[in-house]
Amino acid sequence: MSENAKITVENMNLYYGKFHALKNINMEIPEKEITAFIGPSGCGKSTLLKSLNRMNDLVEGCVITGKVQLDGEDIYGDMDVNLLRKRVGMVFQKPNPFPMSIYDNIAYGPRTHGIRSKAKLDDIVEKSLRDAAIWEEVKDRLKKSALGMSGGQQQRLCIARALAVEPSVLICDEATSALDVTVQKQILKLLMELKQKENFSFLLICHDLALVQAFCDRVLVLYHGETVESGTPDEIINHPKMDYTKKLIDSVL
Repeated sequence: MSENAKITVENMNLYYGKFHALKNINMEIPEKEITAFIGPSGCGKSTLLKSLNRMNDLVEGCVITGKVQLDGEDIYGDMDVNLLRKRVGMVFQKPNPFPMSIYDNIAYGPRTHGIRSKAKLDDIVEKSLRDAAIWEEVKDRLKKSALGMSGGQQQRLCIARALAVEPSVLICDEATSALDVTVQKQILKLLMELKQKENFSFLLICHDLALVQAFCDRVLVLYHGETVESGTPDEIINHPKMDYTKKLIDSVL
């Protein structure tokens, strides 16, 4: 494992019953980088990312072999799952706000991890909503239900909720795909700032190659549950080595 590796995956296989969904995955995710995962629908991108904070534990019949380490610790060993999901936050393509107020959606995580001071919670809520580019839209209705927000607002709320517990890894499973380009860029600029923090890494599934080129440091290509190629955005998009990658890039462009 290299010194700057945030996440290391070694010989990982994942099965849903008899279906072999991920096959012999080996990869390192460096800290202070934004890593994009690309590949066709159903190739295993979401499955792979969910395995990094054990969301697949919730799927009946899911079996994982191999090793996944976060900062050198085996996440499938004795690590507390709640603490793991604090360290590795995740935002999904479809927003999933809690059926409670906007304020309580953001404060939920910090409260769970022991923060009780109202002043501290107020600061966290405002900062998280500002970071997710939604504070100005909701600051006067924080006590209103989050379920009354628009879809785009709900998605930014979910990003703010993930940021509120200060994860060291943030995973976005196409989480910005439904947002307009201006808001997408605001959030990605925030993530570029966050990656400068010590030990922070950001992983995303993204099909917009312009955004990948503009904001990402590394690209990993999946196909039929296997990692087939990785490199910088320039290497993958402009100089792919694998025939499959060339066809994938051509189909997107």
